[in-house]
Amino acid sequence: MLAEALPGLTLLRSLTLPIPWFTPAMVDAVASCSSLHELSTSTLADEGANIELFDYDQLYSLSLPSGGFPAISILSVVLPFPRAAKFISQGSHFNTLTRFEAQSPDSIVEPHEYKVILSALSKYCPNLETITLFATGPRGDAREDDAITFRELSSITQFTALQLVSFRHIMPFQLVTKNIVAIARALPNLTTLVLNPDPHFPTASPLAVSVLSMLRDLCPNLVSLGLYVNAADEHIPPPPANDDEHRRALPASAEFTTLKRFAIGWSSLLSPISLAVYLSSVLPDDCALDPSLNAKHWDEVRRLIPVFKQVRAQGVRTGRITCDHSDRDLYQSSRSISVATSSSSVIRRVDTSPQL
Repeated sequence: MLAEALPGLTLLRSLTLPIPWFTPAMVDAVASCSSLHELSTSTLADEGANIELFDYDQLYSLSLPSGGFPAISILSVVLPFPRAAKFISQGSHFNTLTRFEAQSPDSIVEPHEYKVILSALSKYCPNLETITLFATGPRGDAREDDAITFRELSSITQFTALQLVSFRHIMPFQLVTKNIVAIARALPNLTTLVLNPDPHFPTASPLAVSVLSMLRDLCPNLVSLGLYVNAADEHIPPPPANDDEHRRALPASAEFTTLKRFAIGWSSLLSPISLAVYLSSVLPDDCALDPSLNAKHWDEVRRLIPVFKQVRAQGVRTGRITCDHSDRDLYQSSRSISVATSSSSVIRRVDTSPQL
């Protein structure tokens, strides 16, 4: 009944249907809606246990009618990535898309599937401003070779209009600093960059937390950032040794100017103090540091960041933190940090002990 009625709904602009309703016949009928702006499906969470009953290879049409989807700009699907790639790879039907979202129902999404879907999108949907890919459906056995590398994601750099990228996967992405820099240089207008900050099977990340300094300069409009980083001491930029070096090392504005959220998920860290010193220099005052719910090892970093920001404000123009990050005995006993400013010979002691 609905499929028969759809061609007559000339003013229909938005349509959301349950997953099993997206039969080829239904999708062909939907494609004839001349004013349809947005087509979406219910999410995996909405469908609950039923997701295992669906035959996704029989959903969506791979022979769309000529001229179908003339006004479509937003498409959201629940499909295995290869099937979604075949659906959009049908001529010029989707070259007007500005937003694409795909959630895979598969328990294991192979790395090459990211390359397949992104390559199809770059060819048939060149004007995309938003890409969201979720592969966090039913859990199969996690495998280390399920990790995603830049080889699978490199097509993302071809979308010159992109403003939002959000990818989530069951295993950590194996990305390094030069990969993030390549993405940032190709997509300077990004406002949201979320690259799997909260994998379900966290392992050591090869991505150094110092990448923030580069992102700050390359993507000045970032509002939301999500990365799975390695914040071990060797990946934290050391503080300058003196005030002259400090002035040379820092640009006029050392912080992100628009960033409101930095999601770090299960990212690892070693020394809360040295990490808080660095993050306080790059994250703006109103930026929320957002770890995973049970990632308690980030609690102290979150508490210390405003302390060090206050210290910098007290230093007027060239305040400098001079704590000895390696002196764990001092940290455990005094819970305080020495701070020197070039505008004053006074050495202040800043209490960093937990507030009761």
